[in-house]
Amino acid sequence: MVRELRAQKGYASARAFFKARGGPRFFGCTYKAYLNVEAGRSLPQPGLAMSVARGLSLDGEHAASFVSSYLRTAAGSAELASFLTQALAEETAPGAAEALLERASEESLARRARPMTREQAEILYSQEATYWSFCVISNDRGHWGAEEVAKLYSWKTASARRSLDVLVKCGLAARDRAGRYFCPDVGKVFQYPRDKFFVPRTLSRLKAHWDAMARRRGRELFRQAWTVRGDEDKLRAGFPHLAQAVYGAAIYSRTDRAADSAIFVVETRVRRLAQRLP
Repeated sequence: MVRELRAQKGYASARAFFKARGGPRFFGCTYKAYLNVEAGRSLPQPGLAMSVARGLSLDGEHAASFVSSYLRTAAGSAELASFLTQALAEETAPGAAEALLERASEESLARRARPMTREQAEILYSQEATYWSFCVISNDRGHWGAEEVAKLYSWKTASARRSLDVLVKCGLAARDRAGRYFCPDVGKVFQYPRDKFFVPRTLSRLKAHWDAMARRRGRELFRQAWTVRGDEDKLRAGFPHLAQAVYGAAIYSRTDRAADSAIFVVETRVRRLAQRLP
């Protein structure tokens, strides 16, 4: 795809295009890394994909085609890719295709990381009310009263206030002069410590919180499954692509209030269903 677009723009070779646009300073990578992308040997990170699109001055149908191709490859799933490209097609503003890639680049996990201490993570995931109070304030740039959070979940105001105060005490939330609660790190990706004994227990608690809330208030919007016989080591090698498809949901994230917004969990899993076959 990139090779074809580059030729259409009048660049006779990959090296000519790479040098003409400014080389490593413009693309943020070596020529070899760019060549691997053009040859289809590797999928570019959003930042490099954005640089390629800009370097080729893509617009209109070319931009839409480039982004659609990128999303199909990154998603690793025809269904997810169809969903993403449909959303892209609904954009009517000029430069929407470029804007989508730019947003994906700007919101990359590496740039948005906000590490938590072990103590903060233990507190955050220990109680359901604490976790869901945090979900509200960490996904909204506004400031919240305890009564507002309580109303969302049909809690008592005192219960919501206790949970919010716990978050303030451990440094995951703060209060303004009016006593309303907010998260200083809205839009960040909160990362818990990578401790082999800590992570499984934390993830188990987190899944329990999701399941409990889903039973009470949620519903499943989409599910796609596929049964395949294959080599486990090769399947594991594809896990980063599955993860990338999940992280791609970040392009739909918003932190302003809207009537139709909600908290969603987008996840993927791979299960081995039977013993190894000879």
